[in-house]
Amino acid sequence: MMKKYVVLAMDLGNLAAGIVFKRIITAMKNYADLDIICPNIDEEIWDCFNCIPCPKYKRLPYRIEKRLQDYQGYRISETYWAEHTYLKVQSAVSRSGYNAILSFVYAANFAPLHLGRKLAKKTNLPWIIYSVDAIPAPIAWQPNEVLRNKLYRHLSKYITKADAFFSANPIMMKYEKDTFAQFQGYSGVLLTPCDDKTTNTHITEHHSTITFLYAGCIYGPRNTNALLKGFEKFHDKQPQSRLVFVGKLYNTDFTGFEYLLNSGAIERHDFTTNISDFYKKADILIDLNADIRNDVFLSSKVCNYLSYNKPILTISQDGSPVRAMLTGMESVVHSHHNAEEIFTAMEKTAAMIGQSIDDRKELQHQFLPNEVAKKFCHELEVVIEN
Repeated sequence: MMKKYVVLAMDLGNLAAGIVFKRIITAMKNYADLDIICPNIDEEIWDCFNCIPCPKYKRLPYRIEKRLQDYQGYRISETYWAEHTYLKVQSAVSRSGYNAILSFVYAANFAPLHLGRKLAKKTNLPWIIYSVDAIPAPIAWQPNEVLRNKLYRHLSKYITKADAFFSANPIMMKYEKDTFAQFQGYSGVLLTPCDDKTTNTHITEHHSTITFLYAGCIYGPRNTNALLKGFEKFHDKQPQSRLVFVGKLYNTDFTGFEYLLNSGAIERHDFTTNISDFYKKADILIDLNADIRNDVFLSSKVCNYLSYNKPILTISQDGSPVRAMLTGMESVVHSHHNAEEIFTAMEKTAAMIGQSIDDRKELQHQFLPNEVAKKFCHELEVVIEN
């Protein structure tokens, strides 16, 4: 008999983290019975699951919210939503025969923690947390140490009370266990699943250029400077080459590279849901990670890259999850944030165009939504039985 869980989240299917959560719970339908409490759900989820009605989430005016967050370390509007929702759903949750309560959180979005803790106390059910991001963010990603310490104290009140905590990769999980040393529950890894609806992954449209593609946003300590310098040198030797960015480039400075933009050697495109055409025209896929040692984030795009019949050039520093998980694969070339090293990596990947990607098939399989969900549901049963 399948176990029954209630899933608490703030977004399913709309924002980046919500898309990850949607993939997970959609695949979990094969292994568990799920009810959903979430104020921001796309239509597909609403039609496929029993969604328990809950209040809409409304933030306070930005200046008030920001001032209170700086003072307290968290958003007061999330606490209000969680309290209000608890009053609305506690009776339904108490009588529905759930085996556990699942709180899905991301970034600085913690209302499901507050709600999950209150429901767990009310029902005496096991309480499991999954965070797709490192919480609180490492100091390199959150340089305001005072605010980070406030958030840590706030999170400690919840995470240490959970029965299980899951992170998005092994290095992130170690970071959480080191950060919350008081946590004594079960810990596990729930990979961010790939988009298994990707089609034509082995098709590349014929073209005369060598095209590098970066598909995703660039923000925080993801520094493009070395990449741009490395490509500039590659373009000097291969004048028909192109570097294409698709997504928001929040902190990318093209000063000194304007001539490459003007000539079309570097292209910038806004975020799009129809990215298949860019993949078809690409020869090499670029994965740009943080320019810091021992980072804890594995970029979400790399799990999608794995299925494409193209070399991957991944840029990171030592100790990163991508180096830990993708080292040893000939179809994946690693580089540090160093222009000369990136240039060499570009030459190496260019020579690999059209070669086999069979060396990453096993890892690709681990990121399939069904495999992620099956492993997660098995571990949930372990938590419940213990």
